[in-house]
This record gives sequence, C-alpha cells and structure tokens, in this order.
Amino acid sequence: MMLTRISGTVAVVMAMGGCTEPLEAPTDARVWADELELCEETVESIEVGINGQTGDPNVRVSLTKRGARKFLRVTSKAVGKELKFEFDGKVLASPVVHDPVGGGSFEIVSSNDQLLKRASATMRLSCLGKRQAKK
Repeated sequence: MMLTRISGTVAVVMAMGGCTEPLEAPTDARVWADELELCEETVESIEVGINGQTGDPNVRVSLTKRGARKFLRVTSKAVGKELKFEFDGKVLASPVVHDPVGGGSFEIVSSNDQLLKRASATMRLSCLGKRQAKK
C-alpha cells in the first residue's frame, strides 16, 4: 500500500482482486460497527478480497484483544437485530446478528464496491498507518 496526501484526503494505492488502483479516502471519515469505532485501538489487521460464496467484495477485519472484547459486547446486545457497519455516514452493510461474535475477527461484505474500497482504505490509514508511524 502506498499513501499520498492530497489536501484533506489521502490517495491510497492498494491491491484488490488482482488490480491496483488509487483510491481517495477522507482523512476525517471513520468506520463504525454500531457504537464501536474501527480504529487503531480496536483493529489489528485488514484484508481486502472477494467473498467466495457471493462474489461480492469484502473486508476481513482482525481485532485487537480490546477490540474483540468490545465487538463481543456490541454483538451480544445486537442478537436478533441488524448491526450497521457505517462509513462516512453511509451504511456499508447491516447484517442480522444471530449469535455474539467472540472470535476476534469478522468480514464485511458489500455490493457497493467503491464504498467498501474507500472504507477499507480509511481503516488502513486510521488504524494501521498510525500504528506504523509510531514504530
């Protein structure tokens, strides 16, 4: 992944589905799972790919220990309800939670390819970029 700052946005060059393309992600946008912000404190790693069952683009998120505990609480409260994953005020996905998710990882699948790519780029910048800058 390569980062380039462009007045208030960051152009991100990353691979997805064998293609490399620049994406612009607002530097002030955030990704949320209900009230849980997916940020450097909660996310350990992010992988972009294609869902094998639906063929839709996806983002696989592995959480930190703290993030996994918080996500378990969020999904426990949401059993039987929709859990909205939001980016920049737009809903990426809103799956119904059947059981609490305690494994420390999950996948966001969305048919909105461009929005998912921008959200992924934002998570990478806000989570992993800050962590790398601290090293």
